Order: sequence, then C-alpha cells, then structure tokens
Amino acid sequence: MARILAFGPSMVNIWATLPDCRFAELRSRFGAAPGDWVQVKGYEVAEELLRFVIAGETDESAPGPCGAHSTRYVQRGVSAGSSTLGMLSAMPGSLRRQAAYASATAVLDGGIGSFSSYFAAEVLKTGASHLAFMVNGHCPVCFVVSSQHDSEKVLISYRGVSDEFAGCDVDTLSPDLIVVDSYELSGGSLADFLHILISARRYKIALSLGSHTILRGELLERVRSYLEQRLIHILCGNTREYQAVFPELGTALVDPQFRGHRVGRLVPYALVTDGPRGMAAYWAGIYVRRVADVLDPDEIVNTSGPGDTAAGVFCASILQGLDPADALTMACDRARQVLTVGASRLECAD
Repeated sequence: MARILAFGPSMVNIWATLPDCRFAELRSRFGAAPGDWVQVKGYEVAEELLRFVIAGETDESAPGPCGAHSTRYVQRGVSAGSSTLGMLSAMPGSLRRQAAYASATAVLDGGIGSFSSYFAAEVLKTGASHLAFMVNGHCPVCFVVSSQHDSEKVLISYRGVSDEFAGCDVDTLSPDLIVVDSYELSGGSLADFLHILISARRYKIALSLGSHTILRGELLERVRSYLEQRLIHILCGNTREYQAVFPELGTALVDPQFRGHRVGRLVPYALVTDGPRGMAAYWAGIYVRRVADVLDPDEIVNTSGPGDTAAGVFCASILQGLDPADALTMACDRARQVLTVGASRLECAD
C-alpha cells in the first residue's frame, strides 16, 4: 500500500451562507468579492470576521441591516480546511490510513486552542496520522462565505502559524508521494524546508496550485522553476491557476490548445479542472478529457472544495494504477458531489 505525506496548514474553515444584504455588508467591510481569496494580517481582523459571520441567529432587540428580527445567517458551520487535507480526504480510506499529515499547531499560553484541537481531531478521524509541530501563535482560519442566492464564495484567510516548521524526518517515513499546496511555498521556514525537499529529487511530488490569487511574484517563479526542472510528478489546478503559471494557455484549457501544450512534457501527470466544462488530464503521455454532468443551479450549495476533491481522486488513481478514463470519471463524480453539500470536503470510503 502506498505511503503518502501531505504538508498543509492546520486551517479551520468557518463557512456560512448569509442573507444577500448581510453578504453585501461583508464585501463592503472586508473588501472581498465572490471568487476572491483575500489574506488578512493581524488576528484582530480574524476576530472581527468571526464576530461578523457567527453573529446571533436573530436580532430581537432592534432592526438590523436586513430588517427587524432578521436572520443573520442562513446556515453556518465549521470544517477542517486546506487544499491538501481535502485531497487526502478524497482518497480511499486504505490510502489515508497509510498517510501522514504535517502541520504546525498553534499554542497560546502553553495550551492548544480550540481551533487547533478541532483540526487535529478532524485529521485523526480520516485515519491519517498527524505530525503536529507546536508553535506559539494563532491557528490559521479561513472564512468561506456566500450569499443566500449565489453559491459563489468569498474566501478571507488569516495565515496564522501555517508557515512555521521545525523539520521532519522524511527518510524514515519513506513516502511514495508527497502532497504539497503552493500556499505552503510562499514563505517561512516550511517553504524553505519544502524547497530543499523538492529540489533533492528523492521523492515524487504532487503539487496543488492552490489559488490564482497567490501565484504571483517570487512564488510564481518558484513554481515555474520546479516545473521547468521537471521536479513535479503530479500537477493539479483549475483553469485560472494554470493560466497564472502558463499565460499563453488563454481560456482553451480543456480544448486542443491544452492537449498540445508543453505541460504534458514537463510533468508525467497533470490535471486541470474547468468547472461545468469538465476536466482534462495528461496521464503518462496520454491525453484524457471528461465532460462534466451539469447540475441544476438549485442543487449547488457550495463551490469550495470540488477541485481539491478531484485532485485527491486523481492522485489516488495514479498510485493505484487505475485506468486514466476511469480516474477522470471518478474525479468528476466526486467533485460534483461536493457541490451539493455544505462542507468543503468529502471522505471517500474504501
């Protein structure tokens, strides 16, 4: 059975669906539009967001921005986040039980906070082991918020201790695949550790492109360098992320332009997701495409997580030696399922 080592933040997602007017107020106060991923600095901003999103269910004392006795949210919840955890969760349980998830766990005043404890417990529920490194500071938090009549999300994240790292004995773990989110390469001691690990060429690396909003400057050049040096074994991302790395691709990512692109020569395996247009992949020199089964808009309650789920299914299928067409079919089906549930990740059974 394959061994997997995944690096990612101990991110906790606070997700909510707000009434339209309340959602508009969120956008105005925090400067984030649907589809954006905004990083905020300072935990006081994260606390303000927490108070805003997890306000009382109703305001019985006075008329609010949505009217008297208005509902402050339609639904809300908490989930363990991060792209890499979403990928890991989408893999069969037998693979997850051979996996280890490495992250920094925030410690305040000598104790682990409720967010950090929650994240660690959620990782253990998947069956994976948690290689936790204690770091003073606050747990990373991401606010995943949509309006009542539009499932497109606003993502506002507080980075917290996610870029801190105390080292890891990878040789003893001897993984068959190391899963990395580009988010973890943008700075800090973890980025330095991963750079050395990737550059050593000793292990197969699965790289999730993370978000087009962070693929710029030094991080973008680092990702491009890894690809040009053929240091990446599996590359996963959506159309906007691929366009950030390869601007010449334009909008034709699942069409012939992608089919003939040099990314198929830079990495053995590459997956691009393109929403309702489906997915396309290079699989050891073979080009495969899968058209999506279109959902009725009323069925879509969540747009956060389908790409990570598809990437996890794709990586697991490679490790298991499955047929590429079958792999893409399963990836599409699982991504479609995520769109219909509130949470941003699903756990696949054996």
